[in-house]
Amino acid sequence: MLFLKLLLSHLLTDFVLQPGKWVKDRNEKKHKSVYLYLHGAIAGILAGIFTGNFIVLLVVLITHTGIDLWKSYKADKLIYFYIDQFLHLLVLLFCWVYMGNDTQMAIMTQLGEHIERLANNRNFLAIITGYVFVIWVARIIIAKSIKIWYDKIADTLGGDTLSNAGMWIGISERTITFTLVLVNQYEAIGLLIAAKSIIRFREKSESPVNNDLLRSQTEYVLIGTLLSFGMALLAGIAVKTILL
Repeated sequence: MLFLKLLLSHLLTDFVLQPGKWVKDRNEKKHKSVYLYLHGAIAGILAGIFTGNFIVLLVVLITHTGIDLWKSYKADKLIYFYIDQFLHLLVLLFCWVYMGNDTQMAIMTQLGEHIERLANNRNFLAIITGYVFVIWVARIIIAKSIKIWYDKIADTLGGDTLSNAGMWIGISERTITFTLVLVNQYEAIGLLIAAKSIIRFREKSESPVNNDLLRSQTEYVLIGTLLSFGMALLAGIAVKTILL
């Protein structure tokens, strides 16, 4: 219950009570931004109200301000957003442990035991290995495998496409496919492939490029798609074999 209160106070502070102009001002003025300290004060006050603990109020106020100040010096990238939120949650976890009673200590002990069991569990390790493969390893293998075709049409793939969109689409489709194999939802994989095919068909019908170039692009995407789905399927089947 206590951690939920801390989490709710954080979500309200960072995502409900923080206008966009505050973030912009903080990123532009850094430590000179009044909104940086106002936002940190709101974070601390809410945490203090929700927990009724003055020490928690001070800890959250100081750390929230410091973390946001650090983030203001970083580029506006997703990775820094994740790091920022992780650090905030780490502080909340510390506060939760600090205010802990016997029940919370028991929860932490049980959590440690669960983590230890998972680290020695064959099924868990097989699933994690599978996800690592389809997310990172498969991406590199596919990129190297289709590089010979990519080099031939690289100049035509820039255009209006989003930066690294193909990479993220591939990671997403392999992750989803791998998960669907693990839960025996092969029909859903067919729907996923069909949906991607429809999107590609629409792109093809609206494309202004000549037929030869369009065919080359289509073949390139088709090869990449088949490799992506194929590797995810094989990885899923391999992991399921280990789980049996």
